[in-house]
Amino acid sequence: MGGPLPRGWNAGPLAVQYGLTGPLGAPERVLDVGTLSNGLAAFVLQRELETIELTEADQVERQRRRARIEMDRARAASLKAAAEKAAADKAAADKAAEEAAKRARNPEEGIAQPPAPAEVRP
Repeated sequence: MGGPLPRGWNAGPLAVQYGLTGPLGAPERVLDVGTLSNGLAAFVLQRELETIELTEADQVERQRRRARIEMDRARAASLKAAAEKAAADKAAADKAAEEAAKRARNPEEGIAQPPAPAEVRP
């Protein structure tokens, strides 16, 4: 047999032993493929391990992306809440400034009037 080994082959060289046993008139064939089958099993196992590693790496990458998306969403929500709070604070300050300006123009409007006496009924 001869030739190059498959790429990624970690086992020894491929080998199959062929032999004849018994009398010359009725020989029996003996085929030993143990080395070849062990090498193929190791090769298949290595490929499966690589597939599992790639799958796990892909899963970790997807989890990292999901976490990043959630982090971005949370950040956007907090920025939106902060902008809404700032707008509400600005509106309240504008309203207070408007009322202060109105009171400055009409000082008597700003003075609190005592409540009218309540009518007492017998």
